Amino acid sequence: MKHTDAQRRRIFGMARNLGMDDELLHDAVFSVTGEAHISKLTVDQAAKVIQSLVGMSEKPRPGRLSPEARRKILALGYALGWQPKQVNGMCRRVTNVASIEWLTPRDAWKVTEAMKAMVERQKSEIGQKLKMEDGDENRRYHFTGGSGNIKDNGDRG
Repeated sequence: MKHTDAQRRRIFGMARNLGMDDELLHDAVFSVTGEAHISKLTVDQAAKVIQSLVGMSEKPRPGRLSPEARRKILALGYALGWQPKQVNGMCRRVTNVASIEWLTPRDAWKVTEAMKAMVERQKSEIGQKLKMEDGDENRRYHFTGGSGNIKDNGDRG
């Protein structure tokens, strides 16, 4: 059964109060439900999303990750084209903590810095791929997403 209008309004209202843009909201919805579109959520899935957003809006416990730091890490993961499972894997690799939810502020800083370096490295690699080796200034290239793939459209004009 499709979600109700009240659930939809609550999801968007809570996201606005948390300072989430549409991209981050859709990423959060996907991480909770596996559904890419809010309009396709069922009543149960919408309830899970609302519960997740309520959890994000609670005041952080002392010594635990703040909502701002959590959003920053998830946004960096999104920029890298990662799923939440991969973000948790990065947390485990950098800090030996299995989940983003259990990070301390110090651990969150370490993960954030590592992910920022990865984003910068990916940007520089993409820049290198975009340099035209054959000297053809009219050739067009298309960036295809977070994985760093470049597609040569073959256009010349």
